[in-house]
Amino acid sequence: MIVGACVPLFLAVTGTGTAGAQTRTLVVGSSATYPPFAYENPQKQIVGFDVDVITAIAQKAGLKVRVINTPWTGIFASLNNGDIDLIVSGVTINDKRKQSYWFTPPYFEARQLLAVPAGSTVKGLKDLNGKKVGVVIGSAGDDIASAAFGKTSANIRRFESTP
Repeated sequence: MIVGACVPLFLAVTGTGTAGAQTRTLVVGSSATYPPFAYENPQKQIVGFDVDVITAIAQKAGLKVRVINTPWTGIFASLNNGDIDLIVSGVTINDKRKQSYWFTPPYFEARQLLAVPAGSTVKGLKDLNGKKVGVVIGSAGDDIASAAFGKTSANIRRFESTP
């Protein structure tokens, strides 16, 4: 299940409502590079809105939560491998992901936007043709840039996290 800051509460919990599950600790993967949703505080604790949401849900269910900072590029592999029970990390719901994962209803609506310097003449995606575009690998932004400019475009710069 995936709990996504950007769209759904995506809980890929591997257990069911058995009595033993009541004492279970859910291992939550989050790419903690996305304030205010999930980030590391000065004490290296993962905090933020996503963490608050999943903690409240788990508390209501009588479960404990352990949040692990998981790089976005490997977050779905970690879920598939059973290293984590669920993802809470700004996950965009798309048709491809819906084929493999169960998503909760969205709890936050996010949109893909362009960030350009003040005074830029860029007004939309088409204005970026031929310019360098930065995206997070495997993100919705990567999907959009790849569709617009070609997956192998040398102008798309892919990064492991937002910072």
